[in-house]
Amino acid sequence: LVMIFCQVVALSVPTAAVQAATGPSPSTATQTPTQATDPTPVASGTPSVSAEPGTPPTTPSSSGTGTDPAPNDSAPASPLAPAVEQDSTPTATASATGAISGVVTGPDGLPLPEIPVYVDSDEGSVGSAVTDDQGTYTVTNLAASTYYVGFHPPVESGLQDEFFDGAVTHAQATPARVVADQTTTGIDASLVAYGSITGRVTTPDGQPVADMLVSVDAGFEFLDVYTDSAGFYQASALKTGSYVVHFNPANETGFLGEYYNDAMDSTSATAVPVTPGQTASGIDAVLSPAALIRGTVTTSTGAPVPGATVSATSTTGASSVQAMAETRTAEDGSYTVLAHAGTYVVAFTPPVDANLLTEYYDNSPDFAGAEQVTVMAGNDAVGIDAHLTAAGSISGTIAAPDGTPVADAKVEALAL
Repeated sequence: LVMIFCQVVALSVPTAAVQAATGPSPSTATQTPTQATDPTPVASGTPSVSAEPGTPPTTPSSSGTGTDPAPNDSAPASPLAPAVEQDSTPTATASATGAISGVVTGPDGLPLPEIPVYVDSDEGSVGSAVTDDQGTYTVTNLAASTYYVGFHPPVESGLQDEFFDGAVTHAQATPARVVADQTTTGIDASLVAYGSITGRVTTPDGQPVADMLVSVDAGFEFLDVYTDSAGFYQASALKTGSYVVHFNPANETGFLGEYYNDAMDSTSATAVPVTPGQTASGIDAVLSPAALIRGTVTTSTGAPVPGATVSATSTTGASSVQAMAETRTAEDGSYTVLAHAGTYVVAFTPPVDANLLTEYYDNSPDFAGAEQVTVMAGNDAVGIDAHLTAAGSISGTIAAPDGTPVADAKVEALAL
């Protein structure tokens, strides 16, 4: 049985009273902002672009000192930099501004020249500068407020981006407070080198797995690399942090993907720490052969259903992350699902425009009535087929009491 519900929404337009203004609004005092200029010379070349919020886009700077950083997400509240130096010529005007200054050094403690420095507010970029030969910089013409300062060395330097005070991401940055007619000093940075992760991927008999995707993910940093002909990989130029490493072989290899170290999902993976200037080596994987579920999806008349989604959900107590394995049918309706050894319920979901009904093996309309499929490596489950039934339809006309058709009415069909 099917119950039909119809919902008609009638719109009415309320009458609004219109009242004429009786006179001009009170005048409001206005201020003319002073044009922001940055006396710091701009180094030649364009700063490298990073995915990190607060990194400059490639548009010219409004301050004339390089390129402005892109608008960024606001950082959480944290202690403000307290060091404030009294300006020698204070002015008590409404447009008075302050400045931020500091020194940028490298891993050896020596000053770093020509390092772009960018200053953001919660609303976006407000200024920039480039360090001089002594590693010092000053960003001027800043309204009294709190700001986030980013240091972005060129890619070829091998040094990581950094945010004050020693933060890897913009969200972790410590804001610097600016007071009118004063310079906030000591907003320094000591830049560090990138780290890396290396390892090798093999089969159980020690054969290398070549051209296989390896992904490293720290949440704020993500990188894909591929194994070479000997199965080795190297993920370089990584920021300091903890990374989850995923080994993802192609289906045609017949091997299952996994996470380091022999984990089936990211939540149970062993995180790999990356430290400045160091290589985390020996992050290897020995892939396990997959158990295969094979079959064909057709209509009730025997026509193949290409592009249908075939999913195998584990019923052996695995977590939801590792329990699902899925694929899509080929042009001839055939499919192969690679799964871990275990027991599964197999679902067949047709493409949206196929006008066919979803079903579960073997010919069940729901999960509860499905026949479970057990597989293990070297013992494939074959002939797990589906013959999808054509979907039915319900049609009709919605009219008002006077017979006028009602457009845009919502119609719902609920199975009983």
